[in-house]
Amino acid sequence: MMTMSGGIRIREERCRGCSNCIRSCPTGALRVIDGLVRITDDLCIDCGECIRSCAVKALCMNEDDWETVKSKGNVVLMPDPTF
Repeated sequence: MMTMSGGIRIREERCRGCSNCIRSCPTGALRVIDGLVRITDDLCIDCGECIRSCAVKALCMNEDDWETVKSKGNVVLMPDPTF
């Protein structure tokens, strides 16, 4: 099963419960709820740190969002005020 939050997707069948994604999140947006990793939309800034930290690739960028970003050419990123 796959769940999605903003631009991040969670492939639940791949998750091994190592908590690397939870520790890597700069905003504390990831939590374990009923044994599964969940993303709190209000806290997630789609930075991708959780994706980079996952050795089994249980987290990934929503391809539709990524294709939209790539199709725009040059992109200017603005830091989120939470930093």
